[in-house]
Amino acid sequence: MPLDTPRPWCRQAASWALNCGLVSGLVFGLVALAHAQAALPSPVKVEIAVQDPRTQALQAWWWRPAAPVDDGPVAQATSKPRPAVLLLHGCAGMLNSQGLPNERMRVYSQLLAHQGWHVLALDSFASRGVREICTRSSAQAAAVNLSTRVEDVRVFLRWLTGQQTVDSRKLAVVGWSNGGSTLLDLTHRSSNAPAQDAEALQASLRLAVAFYPGCAARQRLGYQPIVPVVLMVGLADDWTAPEPCLQLASDAVRVHAFPGAYHGFDSNGPVRFRSDIRLGTRSEGVHMGGQPEAREQSRELLVQALKEALRPDHSGR
Repeated sequence: MPLDTPRPWCRQAASWALNCGLVSGLVFGLVALAHAQAALPSPVKVEIAVQDPRTQALQAWWWRPAAPVDDGPVAQATSKPRPAVLLLHGCAGMLNSQGLPNERMRVYSQLLAHQGWHVLALDSFASRGVREICTRSSAQAAAVNLSTRVEDVRVFLRWLTGQQTVDSRKLAVVGWSNGGSTLLDLTHRSSNAPAQDAEALQASLRLAVAFYPGCAARQRLGYQPIVPVVLMVGLADDWTAPEPCLQLASDAVRVHAFPGAYHGFDSNGPVRFRSDIRLGTRSEGVHMGGQPEAREQSRELLVQALKEALRPDHSGR
């Protein structure tokens, strides 16, 4: 079982952590039932102003929530503010060849919207004229760096808190690879950041989840998360090494590690070797591709963690 071997790395926070054992197949049964109860509306493309010399605005796709399985008809689900989840793409960007959200963004957006949450998939690349930053050399600076992406997230979180249909006290962020690394910087308590930034995050952000992020820099420089964090890593990952992520495990950082899983283990594609990517642990290239068990279990763990973090409080919100 993929989570049995790394069990020592699964550490529980006092109030929010999940059981380190495997979650049942509940999620996919719920999703199937949700599909039967309510169809999702098409996502809405939104543009939000940013301060950047390359663009005046960034774009995102907004999926409105369906009625969750345990919450009655759609009318009830849309009659009160709902939690929202912001999605952050990896270094390959989030658009397909048609200029629309790629398969990963569509799958996760639909999965989470069917739980009764708003989902906003943020594109940090296209509006800046950037297609991808995966294939650069180690000597080249990223066309969109982590600091820029952190500011993007702050802008879009502020936008979400201003939407009447969004519960501004119940936000979460999920990122993949470079987007996951962005989350680590976003959630780190830095002495250089304005205090109001941390206060704003703590007031609204309930959980950050990163799939196979690059953890080496944060592990080396120190990491003091200001919100609960969940890391999903593959123990065979030769692109973003899992060891630094494992070392970040603490009461505030839950790490789920999957033996035999490579970078991109939650995808549907087969494992393949990418010789054009030289930013991994080996100069020859990296492996990436899906592992069915890790894919299903990580999605179940994601939904369970979000349910715990975004659950209604005593006031019913």
